[in-house]
Amino acid sequence: MKLGASLCLLSSLAAAANPLPLPMRVEKLDNGFTVALVRLGPSGTVGIYTLVRVGSRNEVEPGHTGFAHLFEHIMFRGTKRFPAAVQQELIQRLGYDDNAWTSEDNTVYTPFGPGAGLARILEREADRMRNLEYSRDDFKTETKAVLGEYNKSYSDPSMKMEELLLEKAFSRHTYRHSVIGFLEDIKKMPLRYDYSLRFFRKYYVPDNCILFVVGDFDEEAVLAQVRALYGPWKGKVHTPKIPDEPPPADEQRVTLPWPNPTQVRIMIGYRTPSGYRESATQTLLSGYLFGPVSRLHKDLVLDRQLVERIEPWFEPHRDARLFHFVIALKRDDAADAVLAALDAEVERLRSGTVDERLFADVQSNLRTGLLLGLDTPARVGEALAWHASPRGDPDGLGRHVEALGALSPTDLAAFARDHLVKTGRTIVTLAPRAP
Repeated sequence: MKLGASLCLLSSLAAAANPLPLPMRVEKLDNGFTVALVRLGPSGTVGIYTLVRVGSRNEVEPGHTGFAHLFEHIMFRGTKRFPAAVQQELIQRLGYDDNAWTSEDNTVYTPFGPGAGLARILEREADRMRNLEYSRDDFKTETKAVLGEYNKSYSDPSMKMEELLLEKAFSRHTYRHSVIGFLEDIKKMPLRYDYSLRFFRKYYVPDNCILFVVGDFDEEAVLAQVRALYGPWKGKVHTPKIPDEPPPADEQRVTLPWPNPTQVRIMIGYRTPSGYRESATQTLLSGYLFGPVSRLHKDLVLDRQLVERIEPWFEPHRDARLFHFVIALKRDDAADAVLAALDAEVERLRSGTVDERLFADVQSNLRTGLLLGLDTPARVGEALAWHASPRGDPDGLGRHVEALGALSPTDLAAFARDHLVKTGRTIVTLAPRAP
């Protein structure tokens, strides 16, 4: 993006009085499909971000995990009108980036490129949402690709730690399994073609989607095209019965043996609630406890040099999940000292002792950093889609920023007192093989 376009975008973001002043126009079609148009400065680029509110949370049938993520792959297989080869040629010719992601609560498709190709890309997006088509052979190919992705991703010890953390922290809720799914289920996927068709029909429906068009475009022309392309789409979302998760009874600790030499790591997760205010609190809490100017960072990373890094992994979710983070140790024998320091800092917070200057600095930096990070239509679209997911609200990002700005030091202490408790905590320690 050119500097002038970036400055124009930041200027438009700063022009209104809203907590996050994006010029958003939202329309819901008769079939429940929602489109949000965010017209920004003259960059010549546009993003088309389709949020489908389906993720690993929706995988309630035993033995059938990983299907939301699988469709992130299958959706590129195409339709009669836009077969895979035609899609690929179209994307390359128009100069678009074309990707997707899956999380616990959503799948998002993210084509981004020159505005001149917008009308054609919208045709392709609507067609694959409505008319996806793939053979049994296509399906088997993609399931094998997912198995390869699992093996590659889970060669990272932190990924295996999180997989184990979730299994221990949840006994019933579908957050118990990771986004990619349980390995034994992935191995059985090639036999579940018919199930995949049913899964698609349950969740790829108009009232389960929000389309964000972000960037430089003709608003009226795009809205007219969206009505024509998506208006005839039929179907109602299936609402799965997510098992209720019982309250945690006690702290859980587990060791994960690792066959190769590496750093000792500790991953800790506290069971915490969801909601705009709760998510904003945990976002701020991550910076307050573990950021580069926090007391723990100064003590453990700079002064005593027991820790290489403390990395928060918290993200907003639809249901109660985890406030969790990973600590990479510099010294293998430092685990007890590190946990003692963490517990002491959490107890300070729970007792109401909050460094008000640190709180204000973290709060200001988070809000400013979020705003400055919205410097391209692509980043705006990704942020809007991500924060719309938990509540199905196109303005979820604005509500998050508003909640973040409304927090006080008292709120941080109260949250820690209620939720950063040992009975709601799970700890996974990586035990690597000695060199």
